[in-house]
Amino acid sequence: MVFYLNGNQLPAEKQVFSSAISGFFAAASFMSYQQCEFNFGAKPFKYPPSAKFNTFNDYAFLTAEEKIILPRHRRLALLKQVSIRENCCTLCCDEIADTELRPCGHSDLCMECALQLETCPLCRQEIQTRVRQIAHIS
Repeated sequence: MVFYLNGNQLPAEKQVFSSAISGFFAAASFMSYQQCEFNFGAKPFKYPPSAKFNTFNDYAFLTAEEKIILPRHRRLALLKQVSIRENCCTLCCDEIADTELRPCGHSDLCMECALQLETCPLCRQEIQTRVRQIAHIS
């Protein structure tokens, strides 16, 4: 995998790719004042590499909606509109928190998430057992 910046090849990053087990996902991290335009092969490259290459678009497809990256303030505004149940699992937010971790006693997870953990995400205590709580209906 080769990366270019304004037509100049960047040094190879061999360490990252030598230990990878599965595929790669394009990602970038910027400060709020920085910006960048990514071209994964949907249009001709401004500085095409001299060697034959495959683009990300040769392997995957994104819808127009999936290509949109909202600014942080707009994304947060949309998240505030989402309604999350008060008793939902703190990890997945999809299921009801119905499982108590023992011995620590924390109980804000669903069983599916609890089974994937070795230590409590709240206090880092080792989980010895998981007990499904029965919801009391008043």
